[in-house]
Amino acid sequence: MITKYNLQDHDWFTNLYTIKEKWCTALNKDFFSAGILSSQRSESTNNAIGFKGNKSTSLTEFFHIFGATVDRWRYQEDQNEYDCGNALPKSDFPMVGMIKHAANVYTLTLFRDFEKEFKYAMGCISNVNYINGNFFGYKVQHESWPEHTAHYVAFDPTTNSIKCTCRNFEESGWLCFHAIRVLHIHSIVNIPEQYISKRWTKFAKSEVWKRMEHREDNGTEKRKITPWRYEMARNLYNLVIKCQGSDAAKKVLKEAYAHANESINKVLEKEKATEKEAAQKAQDDAEAQQTTINIAPSTSSSSNAPQIIVENPPLVNTKGRSKRKKRFFEIRTSSTAPTEFGTFTPKEQLF
Repeated sequence: MITKYNLQDHDWFTNLYTIKEKWCTALNKDFFSAGILSSQRSESTNNAIGFKGNKSTSLTEFFHIFGATVDRWRYQEDQNEYDCGNALPKSDFPMVGMIKHAANVYTLTLFRDFEKEFKYAMGCISNVNYINGNFFGYKVQHESWPEHTAHYVAFDPTTNSIKCTCRNFEESGWLCFHAIRVLHIHSIVNIPEQYISKRWTKFAKSEVWKRMEHREDNGTEKRKITPWRYEMARNLYNLVIKCQGSDAAKKVLKEAYAHANESINKVLEKEKATEKEAAQKAQDDAEAQQTTINIAPSTSSSSNAPQIIVENPPLVNTKGRSKRKKRFFEIRTSSTAPTEFGTFTPKEQLF
């Protein structure tokens, strides 16, 4: 076609051929796309947003619709995260081996995709194509599919590394049923760690938060996004999720918790005793300083001058009597009232 239409030096055609991996499905298997085709992106976006606008839609209406959409996304994300952390998915297969490992590691949505691949793997026919040292070559094909759908799988049992010509892992991030079939033949009960993508696991958020916590602000200081208690709660929650599928791991976590709890109680008791001693010492120093001020002789007075001690007057019980000093004409309790000049007789008794 290039020769027929003389397109060897055509700029647009040459540039289009240069980026052929971005638009040709057969050539973009080496690039991660989560299995989403270019034609599906607009459809999935429209379905996720659910926006039905027209040319008369105002900017204010669009803002309210977009805010409601974001709230719906966040609520659904929190709900999915809660479901992933509090329950294991149900499966048509027994919860053993690779299915159990996938249920403990992957999210609910990814587990359904993996379960679908596992079902296809159980209906596959595999034949040994070649053996070269530690490498095994298999030709894997679904028994009800035509011959041209067969793919070739290379497996190294020493490192559990596996490659398939369908390139599903490189494109989507999870193993294809051809690879699962070969792993099942070699009695591999867990998914190899190098083939578990972080983005599809229950711990994907922890990796994101970890990167955000260590991100530098203006290149000088590290920015703290969440309080310490939220960070520790998230880390401990991830440990619980990791241990829920293994009794030995649960035992290790319980022992570590008991040891940490005992150590923390000792540290807190020690800090409390130290603070109490410091407060008591400060109180004793304050009392000693006040006593020194009260009994210390005045530096301006002579050492031979007599010391005059002024004591407080005795307290008088004033219950039942007025505390206010009565005036001169308010004394009516007796015919005469004693004063410092003698006995005073009220005026009305003189006449």
